[in-house]
Amino acid sequence: FFYVLKDVLAPAILIEVGFVTNEWEASFLQKPWYQRKIADGIADGILNFSRAEDARANPAAAEEAGGPVSK
Repeated sequence: FFYVLKDVLAPAILIEVGFVTNEWEASFLQKPWYQRKIADGIADGILNFSRAEDARANPAAAEEAGGPVSK
């Protein structure tokens, strides 16, 4: 395991977005628009997870806010 996943007290994630040893991926990883696309996707995933957790913890509040309600 990696330290960031195993030996920390806070929630943590490790995301692999490409391989610099792959020429095609390395070229894209250097482009600002591609970096932004990756960052946006990561942020969207974190927000979706957070909203789902909030809805699971407090279904009434999620329903009032117009969000999804997990059962």
